[in-house]
This record gives sequence, structure tokens and C-alpha cells, in this order.
Amino acid sequence: MRLVFVHGRGQAKKDPDALREHWKAALVAGLGDSRLPEGLDIRFPFYGKLLQDHVDRSLSGAQAVARGAAGTEQDALAGEMLLEIAERAGVTNDDIAKELDDRAVARGPENWPWVRAAARAVGKRLPWLASGVLEAFVRDVHTYLSVRVVAEEVNERVRRELDGGSAVVVSHSLGSIVAYQVLHELGRRVEVPLFVTVGSPLGIPVVKSYLEGKPSKPPNVRRWVNGSDERDPVALYARLDRDSFAAGIDNFADIHNPRDDAHGITGYLSDEVIAAEVLDAVERG
Repeated sequence: MRLVFVHGRGQAKKDPDALREHWKAALVAGLGDSRLPEGLDIRFPFYGKLLQDHVDRSLSGAQAVARGAAGTEQDALAGEMLLEIAERAGVTNDDIAKELDDRAVARGPENWPWVRAAARAVGKRLPWLASGVLEAFVRDVHTYLSVRVVAEEVNERVRRELDGGSAVVVSHSLGSIVAYQVLHELGRRVEVPLFVTVGSPLGIPVVKSYLEGKPSKPPNVRRWVNGSDERDPVALYARLDRDSFAAGIDNFADIHNPRDDAHGITGYLSDEVIAAEVLDAVERG
């Protein structure tokens, strides 16, 4: 049995082997007295640097932000994603306006001064999303979704570790979008007794607009478990169900991550419910 971890964005400067061990350690911490099976084949397809290289080469949206100018239609869609996250974080239009020098700036996702002000307002409410982290998250997710060559290359890294046989898949943040796309592409070429998504942005309307076809449970997935901390604004829709995404997903929306990082993978994997689900799946095969 393979256990495949699919990471999120912002990992470019990290060592993939160290990341793999970090994920494993967090999972083991959630197991308490239980242990992962000896010899478990753990895969960690690493696409962090690949994604960052593409982002660095295609900075048109980021340059539009830096200029404070209105961007392209694609930039407006990225702005829509950021504003949706800001709303989930409890940021109001008044909060955004307070971050603007020019109060006459038009509201809306196509107006980057407004969007950047929203990001600053989120950073004040959630310090762990300050200093451009939220904008970087939206930029990276949007690059993966909107630039076909990026999606193809990232997906191939994950596809190589998943294709054929049986695998339990655990994914975080942007990685949940990547894993979802790859599982649909592979179809019956891989059997997945358990697909875990944590801190997933799959329910965000702009994200769903980029997915091919109607959102659905991949046909090769026997069971899909989604975990979220309701304080995590990246998991904009804490529950992935028939209203926000698709039927047939088991949700655990009561995870309590560390206060200073409601989106972090450590808290999600060390949750005893998530860890027990993974252990049961790899033992049953």
C-alpha cells in the first residue's frame, strides 16, 4: 500500500525529504499509541520549486498589483478569490476602506488597490496571513488553475507517484486541488481506498469554475474525508458537501489547529480523527 502526501503552495525553498518526514511525524503524533505499518511506502511528489519557477516567470498579474493598476480578466478572477477569502475571515467593506489612502477607489475584484487593501485587512485580523502570504497564496493557486502548462507539469509530478495499483492520498491546501484533478485524470488506473483533503479551497466558487466538468467525487475514490478548522479562511467552505461541492464526502469541520496557524498542515495531520482514518485505510488496503 502506498501513502501519497500532496503538499500545498509555498514549499519551493524547502527540502522535499525533510517535508516528507515532517508530514509523517505530524501524522504519527496524531496516532497516539498506534503506529504506522512497518515498511509503509510513503511518497511525497514535490512540485514546490516547479510551481515557484513558473510563478516567477509569469508575473504579469503580480506586476499589475505592484503598479496598483487594474489587471487582466484573469487578475480580476484572482481578486475575486481573495475577496471571497477576506469575507470568510470577517473583513467588511469598512475594514477595507480603512486600508486605503484614496477612499474613492472603486470596490470590486477587478480593482487591485481595493483587493490589496482587503489583503492587508485580513492580515490585521489574522497575523499569520500578513506580509503578503494571502496574496501569494491566491497568486499561486490562480497560476496553477489558469496556466495550462503549469497544471500539466505539476500534475505529472503527482501522477507519477499515483498511477497504477492502490494508494491512500492525503492532500493539503492547493495540493487538494492538484490531487483532485489528477485522480479524475487517472480514473480506474488507480484505486484509492481513502482520499483526505485538509485545509482545502475546493469549495471556493472561483476555484470550482476552473475544474473540468461538474464537481464530483472521483470514481476511483472509495471514501473521501475532508477536514477543516472553521478559523481557516483558505478552507472557505469548511464543509465540502452537495451544497458547496459534491455529495459523498465525509466532513470533519471541528478540527482545532494551533491558534497562530489555522491553515497549517501540522495541526491537520496530528488531529486524532484524521490520523485514525489514514491508519485504518493503509491497514485495510
